[in-house]
Amino acid sequence: MYLTRLTANDLRHAPELRDLTRLVALPAAPQAVGAADAMRLMRAALRPHELDPLRPMGWVGRVTEPVLGDNGEVDVITGLLAPFVDELVDGPGRSLSVEISVAPDPPLYGRLREHAVRDPRLVTALGQQAELHLKAGFLFATDRTSATPDLLGARIGDVTFPIAGKERPAWLPALLADIVARLHVLTLDDDIHEVQQRLADAAVSHRSEARQAWARAVEVLQAPPFSLPAPGWVREPGGALTLRFGAELLEVRQLGRRAADALRLVEAAVVVAPDVLMVTEALDEPVRAWLVGLTEGDDATLEQVMVP
Repeated sequence: MYLTRLTANDLRHAPELRDLTRLVALPAAPQAVGAADAMRLMRAALRPHELDPLRPMGWVGRVTEPVLGDNGEVDVITGLLAPFVDELVDGPGRSLSVEISVAPDPPLYGRLREHAVRDPRLVTALGQQAELHLKAGFLFATDRTSATPDLLGARIGDVTFPIAGKERPAWLPALLADIVARLHVLTLDDDIHEVQQRLADAAVSHRSEARQAWARAVEVLQAPPFSLPAPGWVREPGGALTLRFGAELLEVRQLGRRAADALRLVEAAVVVAPDVLMVTEALDEPVRAWLVGLTEGDDATLEQVMVP
């Protein structure tokens, strides 16, 4: 799947992105970061038990936590850091919203077709247009230290689906969770130690797909445009795995910022391998061309790339 539209209301610096294709040339900062914030907020609104999307924006502090309601779903997120919320919410209003339009890939379209057997509304919707349109957002407390996340709208083509109550389709929550899990925003200041830990988890995973993704990452890191020494794992005295490079077992910091950025990019594009990958910083042309190339061919790991 890929996005054909990404817009936000009352979110500072967020551009309107419409008629999107597989390769999206984002505007320069701060609008590129605004687009990333919009994508993070869509994910946070639809999977509010996960606070990680809100951390890069500075909203999460020591006491920030999702609070469950009687139905077991997140009712409110408390302990938000109001000064950082104020920096991004445009104007005095208490709400912001994000809208996306999604062009489904064959597996996602097939899932919708399966649900259509039990939901005649989907038959009508898929007969008109397969694009899925979602709107989600947050309603803030007056002091902006807490917010209620919510799905505000869902439709396929011209068919609108109820988003609450008994009429809400049983298939909708799982579908939404799947869609937002396919969206990934990469910033090149992600903690490199956390990146290496995730790569170690993939390398020794019981899932063959994860191990294969790490094996491909090893090949990619040694090839142009990165051309790093061969990566491998060294077990430290405490038992932890540490990533080292080449015969001299160099640490990534000894190879410089370019190597750290390569790890971040390869982990996102090859190991995480989302459908939609957004990078908020401009890349060197060879790296940009490599990233775009991952949307093409039988070995493609991405459906859409968004980069300045």
